[in-house]
Amino acid sequence: SSSSLLIDKSQADIWVTSDKMVYLDLTLPLEFDQVRQAQNVAGVDRAEVLIYGGKLWRDKNDNLGSVTMIGFDPDGQLFAPWNISKGSIKDLKQPFSIFVDETSLNGLKLKGLGDFGKIENLKAKVVGLTQGATSIVLCDLVFTSLENANTYNNPLAEATSTPQLLQSKDRITFVLVRAKSVDSLDTVKQRLEKAFPTTLTFSLPGLLIK
Repeated sequence: SSSSLLIDKSQADIWVTSDKMVYLDLTLPLEFDQVRQAQNVAGVDRAEVLIYGGKLWRDKNDNLGSVTMIGFDPDGQLFAPWNISKGSIKDLKQPFSIFVDETSLNGLKLKGLGDFGKIENLKAKVVGLTQGATSIVLCDLVFTSLENANTYNNPLAEATSTPQLLQSKDRITFVLVRAKSVDSLDTVKQRLEKAFPTTLTFSLPGLLIK
């Protein structure tokens, strides 16, 4: 499934999200501060943020489409685009930069590296390409940095805006967690859910095990 694809491609042992989650595309947001809190839970080796969701795409002729945006930390260890064919993950530190899959170029009316469209009303420049990072279920995948994703999610952001570091109350979708020991996953899950009462935790195998 599309859910297991993203989870399987991550290096996280546990994903944390809202306990209202129906499936990957239908959930309520968490707050950025929760990644810091998760890092302090006993048994957690590392915690990172993922921003995920469907966004409006506009090509250069202002034709509308849909993309699935995935915002992650380019300096992180728990999630990154896979099968990169061109570009470097570090390039996503540039404002309003994205990776797309080669198979998505035609549909998004993009020619390749350096070309651009818009996510919502903000420019999105292609700085990298993947090969086969696709899903039958999800819209065209667009990978970007947390700062860029947070800005694309801000309805008040303008073309002159500069993507900023996330603040404690900024909305995120998932906290990705790597446990210090795989043997302690169940215990760490319980501790995370106790620390965040309105969340659930899941992992592979056994998606959505509470």
